[in-house]
Amino acid sequence: MIERNWEIPLGLELVEPESLYTPDQLELPDAPLIFAHFGGIQSVEEHQRLKVILYRVKRLMSDGKWRTHEEMSQLCGCKPTTAASKLRDLKTLGFGNHKVDRDPDPERPHCYIYRLTLNPDDEDAKRWAKEAENAQRRFYKAKHPNLFDLAI
Repeated sequence: MIERNWEIPLGLELVEPESLYTPDQLELPDAPLIFAHFGGIQSVEEHQRLKVILYRVKRLMSDGKWRTHEEMSQLCGCKPTTAASKLRDLKTLGFGNHKVDRDPDPERPHCYIYRLTLNPDDEDAKRWAKEAENAQRRFYKAKHPNLFDLAI
């Protein structure tokens, strides 16, 4: 039997899989963001943290509302510079090639507000559109239950 000596690359630590997640992060899907690459990040924990923040910013901004970096950071639980960075990431081809609009904030001078328009080919956008459609069906079915009980 061949004995293998597995070496850990410099800067990476061996981490148990359970310790990478907190309970509120377990619901995050891994499929669309599994290939996310953040340049210069060497620790697994930092990569996971940035991946979670990217998902939160993307999910928050997917509603098409205008927000400042400060509003995004408060709602996503990160620093304003991190929220701005993840919004910039979403514009790149590697993170979905989404469209980010920027306008001056009418209430505050020298500040900007941002709006994200999801790329229709993005897997998250497709899943969220399907979830919204299903929620609308459940709402309509709850409001008009007799229409769905008809025997044909």
